[in-house]
Amino acid sequence: MSVMTRNECNLSSYSPLGGLVKQRCLTCGRHRMYFCYDCRIVLPGVPSPRVKVSSLVLIVVRQVNSESVLNFEEFADWLLELLPCDVDVIKHPMEKNGKSSAIHCKILAPEQTRVRNNHHASDIWFTHIVFQIFDVPNVFGYNKEDKQKHDGSDVVVFASPSSVSIEEFVKTKGPVKRFIVLDCTWYQVNTMLRIPQIQGLPYVSLTKYHTAFWRPQRNVGQNGLATIEAIYYALREYQEYGLQRPYKGEFDDLLYWFFHTRQQVDKKNEEHRRRKVGVSGGVSDSSSSASISL
Repeated sequence: MSVMTRNECNLSSYSPLGGLVKQRCLTCGRHRMYFCYDCRIVLPGVPSPRVKVSSLVLIVVRQVNSESVLNFEEFADWLLELLPCDVDVIKHPMEKNGKSSAIHCKILAPEQTRVRNNHHASDIWFTHIVFQIFDVPNVFGYNKEDKQKHDGSDVVVFASPSSVSIEEFVKTKGPVKRFIVLDCTWYQVNTMLRIPQIQGLPYVSLTKYHTAFWRPQRNVGQNGLATIEAIYYALREYQEYGLQRPYKGEFDDLLYWFFHTRQQVDKKNEEHRRRKVGVSGGVSDSSSSASISL
């Protein structure tokens, strides 16, 4: 299986980002480039996209609107953020927000994404880990009933021995209300799986994909996805195989900041390579671009 590239995605243009500089976040006061990953908000004047609603939903709402039940214009902003289900991200306390691709989901689909970051509770977390009896403060509560036909189920996206494909889950258990994703390294995942709030929840696994992540973990193969990649593929599989709705790139923009960062990393790596070639050949590489701050 090949690695997905930005050219294969229906991404919004990166051209409007040209010329932007770091600015102070109005909430925390820290200097950030495009968005504040601690406050999880887009900075003023930054044209960050929102995910797009599928044409099927637009047709249904327009039909309802024609019957004067809903005002289509009134719900236009809400529709722009519609994913096939909601997403919860539970972050390991040692995972830095600045390196977390999961934050992209909150930036790009804020109304349907919740992120629980326990970096303020790390002392409590690790004190309890020593005894292997621990709780994670402020993690969301979930409905653990086996059958939730009307509202849908809360499910954990993780390839465990008990996990089933998303398609199989929908066939046997009904719709998904929310995907729960653990944002951590592969070496931290066993600790995360002990979080009391997710005990008893069903697990679903993804089809095998190759990651496009630029910072691979040691001893983790190409199937070890970045968190935002796992979120994207889970939502896409749910729409295509669970809901049986064709996917036409409606929420490819979930990968907008992921591929933007990949582009910047590739550019810096190429500049570094060219400088090394210039030095080894005794030639100054004056054509190299200026260093880019990520």
